[in-house]
Amino acid sequence: MPNQQEQAGAQASRALLPRWANDQDGWSRAIAGDVLKNRLQPSDLDVDRYLKLLLSEKKLSPEPFQAVPKIEEKQLAGNPLDAVRLDSLKVGDGVNALKPGAQIDFAPGVTVIFGENGSGKSGFVRVLKRAAGLRTAEDILHNVRADKRPTPSAGFTVMVGSTGQTIPWKNEFGITPLNRMSIFDARGARLHVEDDLTYVYTPGELTLFPLVQNGIERVRTAFEAAIIARTPGPNTILVSFDRSCSIYPIIETLGAATDLDEIRKYAALPEKIDAAIESLAIEVDALKSSNRQNELKRSRDRAVVVKALKSAIETAKAFDITTYASRVQARDQASRRHDEAGNKAFEGLGIPGILSGEWRQFIQAGEEYLKKNTTGKYPGTDDPCAYCQQPLTAKAVELIKKYRDFSNNEIKAALDTAERQLRDYVAPVVDIEADTLQQQLTAETNGGADILDPVKAVVDQMKRLNLTVAARSAIDWKDKDPSLAAAETVVSGEETRLTALITGLQRSVEERQAALKAKQTELTELQGKKTANTLLPQIEKRVSDAKWVGRATIVKSNLTGVLRSLTDAAKEASEELLNKDFGRRFEDECKRLRAPNVTLNFPGRQGQVTRRKLVASYKPSEVLSEGEQKALALADFLAEVTSVPASSPVVFDDPITSMDYRRIHEVCDRIVALAEDHQIIVFTHNIWFAAELLGKADKKNWKYYDIRLEGGDAGVVTAASHPRVDTIAQVSARVKKMIDGAEKQEGEIKAALVEKGYEELRGLSEIVVEHEMLKGVVQRYAPNVMMTKLDKINVGKLQESMAAIMPVFEKSCRYIASHSQPPETQGIRPTLDELKADYEIVLKAREPHKA
Repeated sequence: MPNQQEQAGAQASRALLPRWANDQDGWSRAIAGDVLKNRLQPSDLDVDRYLKLLLSEKKLSPEPFQAVPKIEEKQLAGNPLDAVRLDSLKVGDGVNALKPGAQIDFAPGVTVIFGENGSGKSGFVRVLKRAAGLRTAEDILHNVRADKRPTPSAGFTVMVGSTGQTIPWKNEFGITPLNRMSIFDARGARLHVEDDLTYVYTPGELTLFPLVQNGIERVRTAFEAAIIARTPGPNTILVSFDRSCSIYPIIETLGAATDLDEIRKYAALPEKIDAAIESLAIEVDALKSSNRQNELKRSRDRAVVVKALKSAIETAKAFDITTYASRVQARDQASRRHDEAGNKAFEGLGIPGILSGEWRQFIQAGEEYLKKNTTGKYPGTDDPCAYCQQPLTAKAVELIKKYRDFSNNEIKAALDTAERQLRDYVAPVVDIEADTLQQQLTAETNGGADILDPVKAVVDQMKRLNLTVAARSAIDWKDKDPSLAAAETVVSGEETRLTALITGLQRSVEERQAALKAKQTELTELQGKKTANTLLPQIEKRVSDAKWVGRATIVKSNLTGVLRSLTDAAKEASEELLNKDFGRRFEDECKRLRAPNVTLNFPGRQGQVTRRKLVASYKPSEVLSEGEQKALALADFLAEVTSVPASSPVVFDDPITSMDYRRIHEVCDRIVALAEDHQIIVFTHNIWFAAELLGKADKKNWKYYDIRLEGGDAGVVTAASHPRVDTIAQVSARVKKMIDGAEKQEGEIKAALVEKGYEELRGLSEIVVEHEMLKGVVQRYAPNVMMTKLDKINVGKLQESMAAIMPVFEKSCRYIASHSQPPETQGIRPTLDELKADYEIVLKAREPHKA
């Protein structure tokens, strides 16, 4: 019996959940109260009720909060469990490639199911794992080579306490009472080594903590969904407002901080707003007319033409014909003097094109080149030619000096001066773009009578003046001054008129633009007010939702603290009620299986009881071998199974993989011991392990099955009394099949069939000796000697049969691939007749021992 201290600790741990709940908000206390009362996971309707309590308690809904009373601290009742026994499993459609209807009837003690890889064992195990709701349950696939894809199905018969049940199964995950099964497989072994595991069974008072935690988590999930549902999406309201209206920045930033009073004030509509909007729209449309702008542009374009005309007239007016004639005359005189000087200097030299324009350009260009690239004394007597670098003769030097004198003497300088003075004087007139002026004036006066019409004749005269001056010809314009004066009067008057007109038009356009801007602003604001008034309910809802979400988010963040405090309370209770007991069981199991020493910690998380294993500060998988990890996982699994205070089925799927043979013996012993108070089901492909289990199990309380693949169907189940081995009939039939096949073939095919026949004949010899001559006293896969059959051996005929069968066995060994042959026999190949004869010898040798 527990002492007073242990009872006090248990009672204190049982009171922790009520005490925790009484320190929490009303909504979480309601969850704990319901769990304490009903011992069930909260339903969806319960979660909806808790969420409404949370919202009302935190002023997130208009409903008044109803206070939740404190929970009475009292001892919690236990939860006794009935024993569960699995009697049969019959698979239906859609379970891998298993043949529908395959059935296993389980023994109350130990059931061993043996089968090779691909025989269908995993299909049965996957059904058991999924029905049990195992942590490592896989999805069950249909037969992937078939066209149909039926839902996986099976049927179970179960005994719960003293009551039998038939349970149909349609791929459900975890159904009562099958979820009481414990299953150990390779995937589960990894979890038992690596993960922070919760317990498959927890005392009643501790099972309530995860139920409360589940309720809080589901409320949080529903709360988060409510927050997401009320979180405003993209601001679709904004597109309804003109960017230039004054309310636009506020609408653009609608959120929890928005001042709704400001928007409501803006949305208040003046009287007759629709009529005002219509009137403003008409005024804005009228003010947008471009007539004034077009008129202003035409006036400015004409002013440009008039200004150009006035400038050209002023230029022509300032040009004096007499001065021009005198400068042309001076230029001509200087040119004649220069030509005369040139004729004398180059007379008799016979230079082609002397004094022509091309010649003058050539001489002048040469002089410019020499000034930049030679000294002032060039050419001297010994100087080479500056152009071709050839030696200069005295005559060549003389000629170059004449060229330079021609380009640089006073006569040339006088000519250059006269040319420059003439060019500078006529430059303003030459620069007059008379053709452009004439085209602009024609285009401007093309629409009928125009005040500028009298100017056309003057522009025509200026065009001729331009051409005459450019050619340095004599000018014939007798009334130049009076005609230019008259044209200047017309142009000046038009310029004055246009200046005043442009000023007035510009002022009018600016006034219209200002009026348009003011009216547009007024119209935009009225339209914005009307839109705001129409969309005010949407705006208010968006702002209200944003404020609600802001407050709700703060409340949601506080739920983490609620869950953390629940976890702390659960850890305190679990340390007293579960962890200490599990630690003792785990240590015992590790000793039985020689599992390595590890540190067992109980971190706990989210209100659940968890455990963790470490080797120093490392995970076991980082330090231990695969066999050691498997033993450790099995110890953890068995400690978990034995913690449950009632019997239930325990399933092992190839539990000895990666283990050495010594540890396999220990695992067999532990499973057999566990079978004293648990139903044991073992799936394995290790025939030695299967045989040892059956040898150690209670002979009155076990069953054995072979699973095999036949044709296209896996999971063909056959009840047997020991692991399946080849029978004499099976092997004999295969020898006969080889003989029959060889009789129909020739050459290498026939030889190959004969050799294969000897391979089968060797196996037949072994089985005859084992099962008939020695009556199975000693068998290959049995862990014990069958002494009860020793007296059934036909000792009298044993020596004779041995003498007959041994030569055949030795001969067969020479013809199979796994045995080497001596060199002298390697070229000898067996014949069909030899095979037939040797087959008959074996059959005859077994005759005395068949009975």
